[in-house]
Amino acid sequence: MNKIQVQGEIKSLGWREGASGKLLGDINGLFQGYRLHQPGASLSNTHKIESDNGTLTLTLSQEVRIRHPLPSRPPNHPFKDGQDPFAGIELVAPRLPDLPPGVKNSGLKGNMTTVVSLKVDPTTSTGIFAGAQGEMNVTLAEPAVNGFMEIETDSGSIKLNFRERMEGAQVINTLWIDGAKSTGLYQGAQGELEFRVSIYPPNFAMGRYSGVIWIEDRVTTSPS
Repeated sequence: MNKIQVQGEIKSLGWREGASGKLLGDINGLFQGYRLHQPGASLSNTHKIESDNGTLTLTLSQEVRIRHPLPSRPPNHPFKDGQDPFAGIELVAPRLPDLPPGVKNSGLKGNMTTVVSLKVDPTTSTGIFAGAQGEMNVTLAEPAVNGFMEIETDSGSIKLNFRERMEGAQVINTLWIDGAKSTGLYQGAQGELEFRVSIYPPNFAMGRYSGVIWIEDRVTTSPS
């Protein structure tokens, strides 16, 4: 496989569902990012603990709570056909919220938090746990959101999975290429990228990307 170092610039707009943006540099193309867990939505699953005294059924839920809601994604890509939503816009860096002493200055702590709740299900618990009630909430110290991204380039599409977190006023995405779902030049590719952008109200972001892509060797033969 051929190793390619890539870097360049990012412009994007943030949505409730993810982000839409444009890459310039070693990768040129439009992208759509999709969070697997949207702010305000709750994901849950059930766990059963078996004991000699009965079965305790617990529902584990995860909810992303956001202080300043983002708009929903529009039907058309905002950078399509050479459009630039940043044209004529003066970007002003946001003021980060004050945090208690010793708490890491993470923008997610001020604007977005991830809360995990563990709740007893009294209807499906059995034995001494039948009818039991109780709930516990845990706020994650370092909130993060998982998702996937599609980058469309002239050489093919790149499919990636990502994990998103924030440090101060920067959104940081670590992305892993899914070569099995990528096409063209990037079919079968491997690698890891990092997107690091600064956010500006209400939903603008600018920054840079960098990383390494491993491209499969392509052997072509001329017709005889």
